[in-house]
Amino acid sequence: MHSNGLASRVFEPDELVLIQGVFDRITSEPWFSSEAPHRVEFAHYVLRMYSRGLVWPGKLEAICRMAAKKHYATARPGLEGRRILVVEDDYYAARETARELEALGATVVGPISNLSDAMDVAGYDLALDGALLDANTSTGIWFTQLPDS
Repeated sequence: MHSNGLASRVFEPDELVLIQGVFDRITSEPWFSSEAPHRVEFAHYVLRMYSRGLVWPGKLEAICRMAAKKHYATARPGLEGRRILVVEDDYYAARETARELEALGATVVGPISNLSDAMDVAGYDLALDGALLDANTSTGIWFTQLPDS
């Protein structure tokens, strides 16, 4: 019985090099949690994904990176407590941007999908620390519409 979900398996040396490389690259990212239990859980995850047939290095790393960001990311200092306005007209891009900013510790205002509403929010919300704007939306290219001041 294996509590970590891994079947009994002997890995070849080249497989271990690949798995170790994926683990090392991802866990060395500044956003990855430094807690030892997280590293152990993530190592088991990488081994399970490889054992289940995800043996192509690029795909293995991409899938493992996404899982690590979801489960083992820590907020970076600098965005903690910051209020960031997100202006994006694509729902999926807006949702992903908001999730990434929140994972970094920011409080997201919006997302807002058009310039008019964004300008209203920016005018009334004096506690904003910054904004992330999509420069090319369905309403046009915004940088040509932004006021000079």
